[in-house]
Amino acid sequence: MHELEAIVGHGWICENHKWHHHFNFIVKKKQGNGNSTTHNLFFAEVSHMQGEEGWHVNCCRMIKCEENGISYLLP
Repeated sequence: MHELEAIVGHGWICENHKWHHHFNFIVKKKQGNGNSTTHNLFFAEVSHMQGEEGWHVNCCRMIKCEENGISYLLP
């Protein structure tokens, strides 16, 4: 089971009346035995056309952090 733990970053831009929101968030997942939990950092982009009700998820990916501090999106 995945559960949102925290939103750690948020930004947005507007292009041609379309809003793009970028989120960095931490998700926790209980392992099969229920006693251990993992925490993963994710990136998501959602967009919304001004004047419309619908939101679209354009991207949602886990971010892998390396020991040298560099992060990258997993496919």
